This record gives sequence, structure tokens and C-alpha cells, in this order.
Amino acid sequence: MPPDEQPVQARPERAGGAAARRRAAAAAAAAAVGRAAAALAAARARAALAVEQRPGTFSPRGERGSFGLDGGEGKGRKQRAARGLAAGLGRLRRPSPLAAGAALVVGLLLLVVLAALAAVRGRPKVRAAAARAAAASSATAPASSGGRDGRPRLGAKRARTPQIDPRLSASLPDAPDECSAALRSKIAWGVATSAYQVEGAASEGGRSPSIWDAFSARPGAVAGNATGSVAADHYHHFRDDIRLMVALGVKHYRLSLSWTRVLPGAGRGSEPSGAGLRFYRRLLRELHAAGITPVVTLCHMDLPQALQDAYGGALDPQLADDFLYYADTVFAALGGYVKHWLTFSEPMAMCQLGYGVGAYAPGLARGAAGQYACGHALLLAHGRAAQLYRQKYGQAQGGRVSIALAAHWGLPYDPASTADVNATELYMTFQLGWLADPLFFGDYPEAMRRSQPSLPRLKPSERALLTGSVDFVAINYYTSHFVRAPPPGAPRDQLYEESLTDHAGAYPGPPSDTFWQFTAPGGLRSTLAWIGRRYQRPEVWVTENGVASPGEGRLERRDALKDRHRLDFYRSSLDALCAAVTRDNANLAAYFAWSLLDGFEWSDGYGPRYGLVLVDRASPRLARYPKLSAYWLATHFFRYAPDSIACLEIRSCRAQRSSLLPAVRGGAMSAAPAGKRREAAARGEEASPPPDLPEPLVLHVLGFLPPALRAWTARLVCKAARERFRGATVVSLRCPELPLAAVQEAWRAVQGAGLTLQRPQLIGARAACGDVAGLAWLHWAGCGMGGVCLQAAEHGQLAVLEWARGEGLDLKEVCKAAAWHGQLAVLEWARDQGLDLRDVCWAAAGGGHLDVLHWARAQAPPLPWGDNVCSWAARRGDLEMLRWARAQAEPAPWGEHVCCVAAQFGQLEVLRWLRAHGCPWWRGECERKAALYGRVAVVASRTHRAAAAQRPPPPAARPWPDAARPCGRLTVGPCRPAQRQVARRLSGGVMASLIEHSLSCLTLEGAPSPLPELPEPLVLHVLSFLPPALQAWAAKLVCRVARERFRGATVVSLRCPELPLAAVQEAWRAVGIDEEQQRQLSAARAASADVAGLAWLRGAGCDMWAACSAAAEHGHLAVLEWARDQGLDPGDVCWAAAQGGRLDVLRWARAQAPPLPWGDNVCSWAAQHGDLEMLRWARAQAEPAPWDRDVCWRAAEYGQLEALRWLRANGCPWWRGECEFLAASNSHQAVVVWIRAQPE
Repeated sequence: MPPDEQPVQARPERAGGAAARRRAAAAAAAAAVGRAAAALAAARARAALAVEQRPGTFSPRGERGSFGLDGGEGKGRKQRAARGLAAGLGRLRRPSPLAAGAALVVGLLLLVVLAALAAVRGRPKVRAAAARAAAASSATAPASSGGRDGRPRLGAKRARTPQIDPRLSASLPDAPDECSAALRSKIAWGVATSAYQVEGAASEGGRSPSIWDAFSARPGAVAGNATGSVAADHYHHFRDDIRLMVALGVKHYRLSLSWTRVLPGAGRGSEPSGAGLRFYRRLLRELHAAGITPVVTLCHMDLPQALQDAYGGALDPQLADDFLYYADTVFAALGGYVKHWLTFSEPMAMCQLGYGVGAYAPGLARGAAGQYACGHALLLAHGRAAQLYRQKYGQAQGGRVSIALAAHWGLPYDPASTADVNATELYMTFQLGWLADPLFFGDYPEAMRRSQPSLPRLKPSERALLTGSVDFVAINYYTSHFVRAPPPGAPRDQLYEESLTDHAGAYPGPPSDTFWQFTAPGGLRSTLAWIGRRYQRPEVWVTENGVASPGEGRLERRDALKDRHRLDFYRSSLDALCAAVTRDNANLAAYFAWSLLDGFEWSDGYGPRYGLVLVDRASPRLARYPKLSAYWLATHFFRYAPDSIACLEIRSCRAQRSSLLPAVRGGAMSAAPAGKRREAAARGEEASPPPDLPEPLVLHVLGFLPPALRAWTARLVCKAARERFRGATVVSLRCPELPLAAVQEAWRAVQGAGLTLQRPQLIGARAACGDVAGLAWLHWAGCGMGGVCLQAAEHGQLAVLEWARGEGLDLKEVCKAAAWHGQLAVLEWARDQGLDLRDVCWAAAGGGHLDVLHWARAQAPPLPWGDNVCSWAARRGDLEMLRWARAQAEPAPWGEHVCCVAAQFGQLEVLRWLRAHGCPWWRGECERKAALYGRVAVVASRTHRAAAAQRPPPPAARPWPDAARPCGRLTVGPCRPAQRQVARRLSGGVMASLIEHSLSCLTLEGAPSPLPELPEPLVLHVLSFLPPALQAWAAKLVCRVARERFRGATVVSLRCPELPLAAVQEAWRAVGIDEEQQRQLSAARAASADVAGLAWLRGAGCDMWAACSAAAEHGHLAVLEWARDQGLDPGDVCWAAAQGGRLDVLRWARAQAPPLPWGDNVCSWAAQHGDLEMLRWARAQAEPAPWDRDVCWRAAEYGQLEALRWLRANGCPWWRGECEFLAASNSHQAVVVWIRAQPE
């Protein structure tokens, strides 16, 4: 205890002792009074400072108020001060009368001072002076929750959030109806900013220019020629901004780092900036001390200008190397403060507007090629950074990594138009799927790969790098736009058109202060549902959502603070967000409002204002004023947020997460009990009550639990479904061992609560375990029985099949399923029932069941072989089955495709056996497939290899051909993107050293270099990926290499449609091309409408069989008319035209005399595309195009609901169960609902 606080001890009387005691008592009283007065002054200064820094609080009449600083609280402070004074005086023991009198006088004086302060408490000048004095003192004092060095102390408590004035709270709207208090307490609500938009201090701390510094310096590039050099000056005012967040109750803050502030040199090997890292350490320490969780974005639009100047920035994949070095620096320096990382923010906007259109930095208008090259480079950079974090820092720091993607929702321009509805799905694929699909599926969407020639291709190693590289999905949602099908005559790569209004001229919602944004909360809910369907319900964060209120920047400050438009935006958006969680079962973990502060809004400058806090740019210190929307969010959301961000589904069972989650798909949480509960359940004892589980919940864990726990968990499922989890998807009923009583109880619970039930999975599980009683009960309860016979046949459940036959269910696919899975008992039952056994041999070969093949051929008469018995055996390398099948009295048939299949799947022994026993083959196609799929051993075993080995070895050094010399001054920079695309597209183990070495050699001041030692064999299909200036040179190199060194090599480079005819002719003369490659060559020339090239190839004896189909698919009528005049075989023109969606070609084909044949799949292709116009036309002809059940299948599989309705209305046959199964498998929920609503 300090000396001045020790109580006075009784001492023996001595001379002068009374006087000494009186002096000591007076000194103690004075000290106590001084401490009480100092404490009261400090409290008043802090309160005044809080009032001064929150000057925008409003009462119902718009008057300035305070955060609960009313007279009642003032009285309480006086009473506490008086009690403190009394306590201080009470420490004295047996005070003398003189000491008591002195204390009384001092107390009276203190009361007079308090009365004077209370009289002037409402005067702004006094409050401002007190605030300035407190601010001056706090500038040199350590934070109250931290140590002297500013670091947060262990166990430091979060600063208490001041209460908002009750008068203001009463005037604010209520929380949205869908957002219950329980739900709001489970989602992390926060605010967001980005470095360039708020930091300022562009030239301080060693920071070097970013692309936005250079771009905004161009006259006219940004509205009002604004720059982010000052912005909101967060660099100097971050402590004020943190105090502001504390006052609003914010617990989660998303910020970004300035790459050039951390690494002024930007590139690999550059030294980090000490000042930059110190700033971010201080910022993160202050956030933690204030109880705010940081979420950090590594790069938010502001790439370094130095990298842009060096190699084109995001146009070059080597950006990934520099970004990896930057990320490594940040993870090492700041990883201890951060648990949640985002690599990039909105790469689509960065690439589309910055490198495609030129409206954003760096202002390059490179079209689709620039946009896709940029997106590809940023994806690779993200993947490598995520891999680095997980391998090097993840275990020690325990953080998570993702990337924030832009997500605008697409609305059909005309909801009655099927083409417009289909275009909206393509729009979402191009907007969100472009960058999200590689993160989940390892490749770009198929629709983009088919239609976008400039879209880079991912190598297998890059696919593996990107797949699963995000721990959660982060999206930035702002608005919805209308989408319609492209007009006739649009380019082939244009699959939709974007519009701000619909067919009636209406906007998607109320407009904002930017031309492109509208209040469309339904789009946010639809986007979350789309993500859940496409990516199997991942954890989702909404990392940006906000609006610029119309005309806010032109209003007076007092009016701008009353941002009712923004408040209504947030209220409607959050209502839709909560509905997505409660009704659509979205797996939402966090939401960040954009933005905390008014800042620099990219090319719009400081015109639109997105901030919850107004930044007065006219004031010297850029004063901050919270807006009405900030108070509304603070009242209803920020204060409810949990202290940490965690997925809703794993928060309550972290102990079981490590053991159960690897087996549970979709991120679902296990509800299994821990430790003692598990042991008790294993002993058969009564389990404890269910734990408190989060909501919503996907419970599909029963199949992965020990049997002793399943009954307990089944009861939990039913209880949860009935009582708490309305809207949850309960798929736990898939457990085959689940008792029928539990199934019935759960069925009633979920049906009564209106929950979503996975019916095909449920009935499949009951059929697999032979539960006839359960199936009968479910059939009686109205559950569809599609697929029950297939499951029963696969698992050999004869009792279920007998029941299904008695109920009249479809048994058509039973034999095929039983043969594939080796169920002989089911096949014998099917034979006795007179079922169709034609596909048994084919299915038995596919499943690898030789015993079933024995049985099938032993029948009287023997069951037919079918087409692909030998192909299936060759694919699996089953020599025993091949020998047996060919040794029969009527051997199984084989053709050229059997060798192709063996080569494609690398079955070298099978291929040798086939060739030794006379199986025909297409040698060139076998080699091409083996090389394409990386079967090096198969390719190396060519029969001409012995002859190749007898040739003399190539010389050690060989000069480049003369054709290379004109390119001698090429530089590596411009060629490197093409070079990397070449390496990306070469597959099957084929080396990219040809182009890699050639481009490097051409830069050595024109000095020729030796021809590189190329691998053998080689698939040279690189020409279509080179710049035009290099194509002729590479074509000659191809011919030379093929002629001199690679005799027998598969040269498929001639398939390049853009290859000049002269190069084709030279390569044709130099290289021997087999029949299949001739077809590919003619198809490529037909696809590019090269009639002259086709005429030359025909004169040279090239096989033209595929030319007509390629021309029909690409809509080249001139080529088709030329082929007709030349008497060429039209082949499958109608089929190919339907595949390419070319109705004009179909009309031309059927108008010939005689009409060209329909082919097999015209209606199927039209149904797949949802092309009702083609379907109607094809069926309205005098000889209509044929259709069968496959047409409805195709429509259901691809979600073409309008086409499916039209087909059924016009009498197209279908297998209802199979259509439902295909639609459900591909997540076409609307199609499934429609099929189930149809009468049996």
C-alpha cells in the first residue's frame, strides 16, 4: 500500500505528539480531497471528450444530444465523489477536532466547485476546453487497456460501449422482421474500409506509388481530378476512428493494407518499410486493445505501379511471385494480430474495369483478353498465398484465408422470355462463377471455356493449387441488374446483355448516387441461395454491402447526417439477409457494412458517399460525424455481434470438430456428445440432454457415427427439427440403419415445420437397407419413389423389388444396375419376371464382373454382347475378361476404338495384347490420346521406336533456321504471357521447352543458340496460342522438327483455325498426317470459314468428312454450300447445327432436295439449350424431328424448365423418376418441384 494511503497507526504519547498527529491528519485529509477532486476532473474530461467526438447524435427533433450524459447521471457522479471523499476521510482513526474541522471546510469548498461545474456543464466552450485538455493528456499517456508500450495487456477488458441517447433510440426504426435477436447474436456484424480510400498519407512512411496514384494523376481520369493522397486521413486519425467504432459498438473491422506502404520496392527481394509495418502494428494493437477483431485484405485494388511498369502488372502471371513475397512478409510481421485474411478484393472489378475497359487503374482497355489474363494472374497469386499460409503459418497462427469476390445478381429482362431467364444464369456464371468455380472445382466454368477464346487454360498443377484454397466464401454485394439474351448477329462470345432497366423501363429498385447501383435486397438473398446450390452450401461472409445516398454530397451537414435512404437500404438488405439464413438455410457467418467513413470512391472521386460516418472535408482535421444509419446499425446489430467470427455450424462443438468434420460433407456440424457422453452411450446408458446447438444446422452426420450413438442423434434430429430449426435441411435420414420409428418421427416433424427434406436420398437409404415397411409407409405418406428400384438392385434387395413390382413402379433399369454391381440373384429374379436383359453384358463389363458375363452368355439363347464389352475391359486393364470374351464361340466384337480406350487410360499391357491378337487401331489417334492424357509409357512403346533409335543422334549444336532471324530483336517481356499460356495448354507431359527456349534465345542480342533438346514424342499444338507475329515462324519450326527428328510424331498444331494457309500447305507437304488428323485439319479450316484452304486440302486428298459438321456447328453457310457443290458427304449437318444452336443452318439443311436427315439428337440439343424456337420449328415440319425420353432427360439435367413444360405439354415421353433424379443431382430445385407436382 502506498505510504499516503496507509492508515494512521496509534503511537505512544510523546512530547509534541498531539501536534504531530494534527499535522499528519490534516495532510492525509488534504491528500484524500486532492485525489477525489482529480478523479472527478478526469471523469468529467473523459465524458466531455466523448461528447465532443460524437457531435452528430440526434434527438427526435434533430437537436444535438449526447450518449446518456443527462442530469441524473451527473447527480450520480456527485454522489460517488462524495462517497469517495467520505471513504478517504474514513481512513483516519480518531481524528482530532482540528483535523475534522479542516476536512469539513475543504468538503464545503469542493461542493461549491461541483455546483459551479454543474452550472456550466452545457456550455460548449467549457466542454471543448475540457476535451482538448483531455486529448492533450491522452496523447502522451498509454491506452487505458494497454501497457506503457501500447501493447494490449493480457486480460485487458474491452472498453465499455456508451449507451445511445434513449430519445434517439426511440426515433429509430425497429430491426427487420426476419432478424431475431437470437440470430443477430450469432452473426459477426462489422464495418469495412480500404487503404487507398481512407488512409491518405500517400508520400509518408516510405510509401511508393500504386496504380491508383498514377491513374488519378491523369487529368480527367477521376471525377473532379480527385486523388487519394489525403482521403479520410485515417493514417493520422486511426485512434479517433477506433474510439468512434467503440462508441458505436463495432466489434469487427475489415481493413486493407497498402502493398506499397509495406514494400516500397514492391517486388521480390525488396526491403520492407519499417515505418509502414510500425503503422500497421500500432493500428492492429489498438484494435485488439479496443476489443475489435481485424479482418485484413492484403490488396484492395491498389497494385504497385512499379510492377505495372516492369511487366504489365496483373496482365502477367509472374505477379504471383511478387505477391507471394509480399504476403510472406505480411504474414511474418503481422500474422500474430490477424486470424482472418483476404488476399484480394473484387478481382473482377479490378480486371474488368482496370484492364478490360480502362475506367479504373491502370486504365488499360485490352478487352476480354486483358480482363481474363488479369483474373488468371490474380487467381494464381491468391492460390499461392493461401498455400503458403497454410503450410508455413497456419498451424502456428491459426488463421483462415479467402478472397472477396464481387457478386451482382442478374434479373431477367423479360421474365416471360426463356432466353432471358437462361441468360441470367449465364450472367451469374460469368460474374461470380468465373473466379469462384476454380476455387471449388479447379477450373473455369464450362460455358466460359466453350465461348471465350481468350480465357486462359489452367494446368493440372494450377487446378490442384486453386481447388479448396478458400476457407469461406467472401462476397461484395451492392445491386442487381437486368440481363437479356444477345440480339441476333451478336458475336459468338457474347452470351448475354446487361441492362439497367427491364422491358418496361423500370429499374431494379430505388436509384442511388451512382448510375449503376439500385436498392435490390432480393438480389442479395438470391445470390446467397445461388452460392449454396452451386458450391454445396459453404460458409459465406458478406464482406461489403452499402449504398451512396442520392445527392448526399450536395447537402448541408445537418441534413446529410439524416441519411434515411441509407438506413432504408440497410434495413431492407439485412431483412433479406436474415431471410436467406432462416428460410433458405444460408450458412452466413459475417456481414460488413461499407463503409465506416466517407472516402475516395475510385473513378467517382469524392462525389458518392458510402460512409456510416460523415467526414467533413472542409474542416482542418477532417472531423467525423456519425450518421443516422450508423446509430441504427449500432442499436440493432453491432451491439449483438459475438466477440469472434466463427461459422454457425461449428461454434458449439469445437471439441468434436477435428474427428468428425473430415467425414461430414458440406461443413456440417456433428451433434455428437463429447467424452463421457460418448462413453455412456457406448455402454447403452441413457445419454445426456442434447447440447445447445447453433441455428441453422445441417444434420447429416448419422452415417458417420458409431452405431451406439445413432439412436440418440436421431432423437436429437427430430427434436431440433420440430422445435428450433425451421428452414433447416435435415438430410440425416439418409442413414440406412436409422430405425423406422425415428424416420417416421422425423418425417412428421419436418413436414409439420415446413422443412426441406432430401427425398431421393431418404428413399434410397431405405431401399439400400431393404426396409420394405419404411418404403411402404413413405409411399403412403406421399414421398416420391423415383430411384428406389435402382438402389434395391444395386444392393440386392429382392424383397424391395417384389414390393416395387406390386406397386407398379418402373423396373426398366433394374437389370443394368444389377449387372453393374454383380447382383446375380437380382438378375435371375429379373429373368423370371421377363424383364429386358439386353444390356446385361455391357453393364457387367463396365462393373468388372466376369461371373455375370459367364452367366449372361450361358443363358439360352446367350444374351447379346453389346457394343462396349471389350472397351470396358480395355479401360480397366482386365486381360482375363478380354481373353475370355475373345475365346468364346461367338467372340465379343471389337473395333478401332478399343485400342484408343486402352491408350487413353494407359493400359500398355492390354494394348500390346490387342495388337498382338489383331485388334484394329487408328495409330495416330491412339498416340494422340496417350500423349494428351500423359501416358508416356504408352507413347514411348511405338513400333517405330527401334527405327528411330537407329538414326544418328542430333548434333550438339545446331543454328536456328533463317526464318527465326527476323524475330531476333523480340524481348522477353511481351512474349512471356504467350509463353506461359503455351506452357498452360500443353498437356500429357509434353514439354514447353520448345517455345520457352526459343523465346529466350531470341533475346540474346540476336545471337543464334543451339536447338534445344526436345522430348520425344512431342505433341505440337502450340500455334493457336502464340501471337500472330510468331505463328509463321513456329509453323516452319514445326515442319522442320517433324521432318528431321520426330518422324511419326502427332502434329496437331495444324488444327489452329488462324494458321495461315501457306503454313498449312508447307506442313502438309512436310509431315505425314493420318486420316483422323486430316479430319481434324479440315474441321479447323471449316470452323474458320476458310473455303480456299478447304479447296486446297480437298485437291491434296485430305479427308473432308468432318468439314460439313464443323461448318454447321459454327453457322458457316458459305462453306456448306461449297461442300454441296463439291458433292461432299453432308454427314451430321442437322445434328451439328442443333448442337451449335444454328436454326438458320437447320432450315437450310431441311430445304435441300432431298432434305438432309435429322440425325438422332436434334431435339435433345435444343432441349439442353432451352431453345424453344428450334423445338417448335423442328416438330412443326412435315417430317418432324424425332424425340424420345432422352429429350426430357436433357431438359431436366440442364434445368430447362420451360422446355420441359413444353415437351410434356406436346406429348414428349419421359421417365419421370430419372428426370427428377437428374434435376436433383444438378441442383435444379425449380425443376424438381415442378416434376413432383405433376400427376403420376
